[in-house]
Amino acid sequence: MQHKPHTRLGIAFGLVLVLGLILLDVGLVTLALLAPVTPLTVLRVVLVLLTLPVMGIVLYGLVGLHDASYSIERDSLTIRWGPRVQVIPFASMEAVLPGAELGEVGELRGIRWPGCWAGRGHIVGVGAVQFYCTAPLERQLVIKTPSESYAISPENPAEYADLLAARREMGVHETVAQSLAQPRILRAGFFFDRMALLLLAAGAVLSLLLFLLLTIYFDRLPHTLPLHFDLAGAPDRMGSPAELFTLAGLGSLAWAADGLLGYVVYRRLGERMAAYLLWAAAAGLQVLLAVAFLGLVKV
Repeated sequence: MQHKPHTRLGIAFGLVLVLGLILLDVGLVTLALLAPVTPLTVLRVVLVLLTLPVMGIVLYGLVGLHDASYSIERDSLTIRWGPRVQVIPFASMEAVLPGAELGEVGELRGIRWPGCWAGRGHIVGVGAVQFYCTAPLERQLVIKTPSESYAISPENPAEYADLLAARREMGVHETVAQSLAQPRILRAGFFFDRMALLLLAAGAVLSLLLFLLLTIYFDRLPHTLPLHFDLAGAPDRMGSPAELFTLAGLGSLAWAADGLLGYVVYRRLGERMAAYLLWAAAAGLQVLLAVAFLGLVKV
């Protein structure tokens, strides 16, 4: 018995976000191609690149909404949300709680916009909750099990709670394991690791700030400036200020390479600390490049 939640609001809002990002990228790319090449050209390209992961997150949310369903089987409730399939045995259910009677939702780490609540969060009085919802808390049901709680948003929460209660009263016909099936890329705790996300975000922001710094100072720089110094501290190589953007670009590539290598170390080898050090080094490199640039400006 499959039930589809109301997804129109969430899908409409997500499509508006995607359309807005596409229009923004088209405008930035058009300006980058048609306007004279200046430091702003680099900034526009960087902004386009920054919108790509945001668009990926929105598209993932839309896939989840499109495939969202709650299926009452003989011995379990199956939740489908995009590529994730969550199976909750009736034998494991301790309670089915109306969201309208619960406390407030704390931080939700995942995807949240009007009509889309997907990810891991916290409800006051309940604890950690995995959300698979298309409506706010007052129109949700929270299913508690010994190991975890889950939030769903059927069209009629009260009626759906009665259906779950009736099926639970029928008793266990066949033992079903509580499980979660999802793509391998989502199985690790990487996407819920605050330190990992913070270090990667710090490197990306610092890389962007370096390009902004170059853009701000570009018109104030001389036509040639020292780019390298010998052991005595005297400049032994002069170049155009535009070459500084190449240096910043190499810094961004180093951040991307360290980010990918760190992810492999994190996922494949299970070495969190080594991955943290790689990502911290990538962020530190952006700081060193900014310091070097400011040193060149003062020369």
